[in-house]
Amino acid sequence: MLTTNNDGNMSNDGDGKASLTRGDVGALFATTKGEETTTTIQTTTTANVERLLMEEDGEIRWRIFATSDVHADMRENKEWVVRTCQKCNHPEPGTILIVAGDVATDVNKVVEALKMFKMRYQEVFYCVGNHELWSPGQGEMGDSIDKFVAIIDAATSVGVRCTPTVFTHPGKNELGMKQTQRILVVPMLSWYTETFKGGNRPFTQMEVHFDGACIWPPAIGDPKDKRNSHPVTLDEFWRRLGKRSIDSFLPKKFRSNSNNGSINISTNTNINTEDDEEKFRRDCGNEVAFLVTYGHFVPLPDLYNGTPFIEKVVGSEGLGEDILALRDECDCKSTPGSGRSSPAGFKKGRFDYNSTLKHVHVFGHSHLNVDQEIEGSRWYQRAVGYPTDRGPMPPELPRQIYPA
Repeated sequence: MLTTNNDGNMSNDGDGKASLTRGDVGALFATTKGEETTTTIQTTTTANVERLLMEEDGEIRWRIFATSDVHADMRENKEWVVRTCQKCNHPEPGTILIVAGDVATDVNKVVEALKMFKMRYQEVFYCVGNHELWSPGQGEMGDSIDKFVAIIDAATSVGVRCTPTVFTHPGKNELGMKQTQRILVVPMLSWYTETFKGGNRPFTQMEVHFDGACIWPPAIGDPKDKRNSHPVTLDEFWRRLGKRSIDSFLPKKFRSNSNNGSINISTNTNINTEDDEEKFRRDCGNEVAFLVTYGHFVPLPDLYNGTPFIEKVVGSEGLGEDILALRDECDCKSTPGSGRSSPAGFKKGRFDYNSTLKHVHVFGHSHLNVDQEIEGSRWYQRAVGYPTDRGPMPPELPRQIYPA
C-alpha cells in the first residue's frame, strides 16, 4: 500500500494500492486557484504495472462485473449485499467487480459493503460518489475532502482498489496464436456541471439544494457558501485529481501508442532477469486488449434520459472528453467493420454483443440502466438504486461486462 511519509508524499509498501492524504489534495488546491506549485504526488514505480496472470493451462481468464449506487445504508439494499456475498467461502478466482460510487454515506457502512463484495470477487474496484462526500462538518471529517481521504484510506486498507491497475491473462492474437493480453482498469474522477445538457435555464428546486450536505473548501468551491455544490471549479478539481492519479500510475511511456508502442515493465517486481523481461514483452505484445474506465457521474449527455428537472446535477461533458482521450491514447477505439465487428453495432443505440469493442466505461448516479455503443465505446450503468426505484423487484446482481 502507498502510505504517507513525514513529508506528506506517498510511498509504497508493496501491494500496489494507494491512499491519498490531505496534503496530496492540497497540492491541487493551489493549481485550481492558478498559483504556481512544485508539489507532486510521488509514487514508487512498482505500482505502475501489476502482473496478475491467471493460469493458462486451466484457461482461466479475468471476468469483469459492474454495479453502482448500492446505497447500503438502506435496509433493503444492505440485506441484498449480505445475501449476495455472505455465503461465499472465498472469492471466485479471476473475477473483478467495478463499484461506480454511492455505496453509502457513512464511512463504516461503505467499508462493510466493500468487504462483503471482497468475499465474492477476487478484485474490487471502487470510486466515491456524491453521497459519500456528504459531511457532518465536524471532527476529522470537517469537509468533503477530509471525508474523501478517510474513505479512500479505509477502502484500500481492506484490499479494495481505487487507482489504475494493469492485469494480464492468456489470450490470442489476430492469427489465433497464444498471446498474453493486458487489461487496464482506470477510475475517472469528476463532478457535475450545470451546462451538462446545454441551455442556461435557472436551477429548479430539485437542483438548487442538490448535495447541500457537502462542505467544500473555499479554494475549490464557493467562498461565500461552503454548502454550494454547483461551482464549475468542483468538476475541474476532481478531474485534475483523477488525471494526476492516471499520470502517476500509468505514465505516458506505459500506454500503448506512446514510446514507440513499447511497454515499461522494467520496474515490475515479478520480472527478475532480462530474459523474463523480453519474454513478457513478447507475450504481452504492444496492445491493450481491453480498457475499462469507471466513474460515478454521467459522462455524455446522450446517456441521460431521465427527468429534466435534475439535468444540471447529473454529469460532466469534460469527463466524457477525458475518457475518450484516454481511450484513444491507449488505442482502444473500435471502428466500424474492423475485425469480426458488426458494422451495425457501431450505430448509436443498444450495445451489439457481436462487436469487438475494446473499451467500456461504467458509471452510475442517475439510477437508470444504460447499455449503449457510442463513438466506438460501450457505456454501461446497472444501478442498484433506491428501493422506490425498483418497486417490488429485488436488486439485480452485478452484470458481467467483460468478456461480453
